[in-house]
Amino acid sequence: IAQKWSYDSNTKQIKGLNNKCIDAGVVSSDPNLSWLRINDCHSGNNQKFWADQFSRIHSEANSNLCIDSYSGDYQGSKLYLSNCHFNANQRWGNTTFAITSYVNNVGATPKYRFRQSGTNLCLDAYQPYNGRQVYTWECNTGGSQNWDWVPSGYSDGRMLRLSGTNMCIDAYNSYNGRAVYTWDCSPTASNHNWYHGNLGYNNLVQQNTNQCLDAYNAYNGRDVYTWQCANVNNHHWIPEYLGTW
Repeated sequence: IAQKWSYDSNTKQIKGLNNKCIDAGVVSSDPNLSWLRINDCHSGNNQKFWADQFSRIHSEANSNLCIDSYSGDYQGSKLYLSNCHFNANQRWGNTTFAITSYVNNVGATPKYRFRQSGTNLCLDAYQPYNGRQVYTWECNTGGSQNWDWVPSGYSDGRMLRLSGTNMCIDAYNSYNGRAVYTWDCSPTASNHNWYHGNLGYNNLVQQNTNQCLDAYNAYNGRDVYTWQCANVNNHHWIPEYLGTW
């Protein structure tokens, strides 16, 4: 019973029994001040939270602060608010809570670009069509680098859809070195379904495979392909929020 919680999308509170809610105390990036605790439910913003499409839980009072596991993943680890990042200790699972609370909070489709770790190169698909090769290009705000991270036909995965189009990232029958391209989005196709960060780092992993998006020694125009997942920078793609459309 002590581990049963529900999310109230109207009040944005995470509620337990007997009118108790998760409370952040002082909303601050200082972990000594922002320990999460259980308190009587009230209307203050320090009890209001929403989850984004990457399963991070944000504070309503400061959307740049997310619920974090202070000392990692073990029984008894304390939770607090910290500056949002994409590491595993701020990921809380792809849940209905994450989808519905994000829609309720933002009310529009968010756009991201995906930047390769350690570079200023992003996933790009200029003038996409069925079979258009995806490549890396210097990061910019142009439409060819704007991607929607949208629900697919799989409860815990997403499609990478180029904003304003119905073209998604695809890698049919993927293998080491398989070209990655755009294709008409198909929510039930596993080759259109991707996970971000479920290995504990910023990999983009294809459904039912151990294949990740890769661009070794990336440069402007470098083809993106799939490769057996590894914890290396050329497999790490960091989402950068670009607003909504």
